[in-house]
Amino acid sequence: MDVERLLADIQGRESYAGQVIHVRERPARVAAFSDRELPLHPEVAGFLRAQGIERLYSHQAEAIAAVLDGEDICTVSGTASGKTLTYLLPIVDALYRNSGDRALLIYPTKALAQDQLRKLGEFGGRVGAPVPGAQPAGGPAGLRDTHFIAETYDGDTPRDKRRAIKRNAQVVLTNPDMLHVGILPYHHTWSDFFRNLRYVVLDEVHTYRGIFGSHTANIIRRLRRICAHYGANPRFICCSATIANPEELTGKLTGLPVRVIADDGAPRSRKLIVFWNPPVVEKVTGRRRSGNLEAADLLALLVRRAVRSITFTLARSQARSGAGRLTLHQDESLAHEFLGECCRHLGTTTVEEIEYRPVVVLPVDSEGPPLDARFTHVRPLAHGGARTRSPPLKDKRIAW
Repeated sequence: MDVERLLADIQGRESYAGQVIHVRERPARVAAFSDRELPLHPEVAGFLRAQGIERLYSHQAEAIAAVLDGEDICTVSGTASGKTLTYLLPIVDALYRNSGDRALLIYPTKALAQDQLRKLGEFGGRVGAPVPGAQPAGGPAGLRDTHFIAETYDGDTPRDKRRAIKRNAQVVLTNPDMLHVGILPYHHTWSDFFRNLRYVVLDEVHTYRGIFGSHTANIIRRLRRICAHYGANPRFICCSATIANPEELTGKLTGLPVRVIADDGAPRSRKLIVFWNPPVVEKVTGRRRSGNLEAADLLALLVRRAVRSITFTLARSQARSGAGRLTLHQDESLAHEFLGECCRHLGTTTVEEIEYRPVVVLPVDSEGPPLDARFTHVRPLAHGGARTRSPPLKDKRIAW
């Protein structure tokens, strides 16, 4: 597809009102692989080969080596650059060597935790709540070196399974809110888990800003105090999108000095980034047309041109509204096909199950964090890119 020609066609349409205010090209980049030999357990190395991974990217190998050496780290790289492996491989390696180790994975949303739970299954994890009385992986049930138990623990976890998860799960995936209200206050019921906690993962670190970031920072400090109470000193493995101050942000979140790995070795295809500003609809007030409506109409145009596209929204209702706009340009079957494809690709069965992320097409006068920071953190399928500075944590602290 000739992107430049498509953009020229859009700008030549009668309805075009000068919405394109800036165009920037991101050149392609080849992958930088590492020849470093990592002392991974043979089972873990076998899982990598089974997935067609013969060599790791340079930032992956550097991060994993640092974790295995006992360092607290923060990996900073672009979307789809393989940051997940920087914490999954050390965790799985530790579990295959010692089934008594535990890991806590913290994600900002429940949807992200569910997505990563499926990834653990690709490395031998027994995904799904263990039944009461089940033996942990590596125990007498004959599962040594073949399985470990991983499960999400959040507000959707059935109460009848929570006790079994506390007792048997070796990897627990949760979010800051559940950690605050559902785990830490009842640490005495998690005593074995905290006593053997070896790794704590903080994913999507760049999202922990403002009041949410301050609140999470206090929760992490409380977590560290509880771990110390049970004699544990877990290593922190953090991941972030490309921001200018990862060391500062991660340090404030965890209260620990961290090593930043920011030399992204993942490949990147050529991209053309277009900033689209909705047109003014009221000259007196300067009010502009809704960015959501602009994005929906632009999506309809791309669909008519048979261009594979994805639009991110703030809420499910906005996604449904966007699908509804397709019916104004095409027919109702197209909207149903669009939502059906979303469900199939996301592994869900109904539209209500889909978790949406912030919209990529943002009006330049939108409220909230600076446009460049919001855009850099959520643009889809964009490897790396311009570094932006994440707003510092608020001085205000949440009391509880």
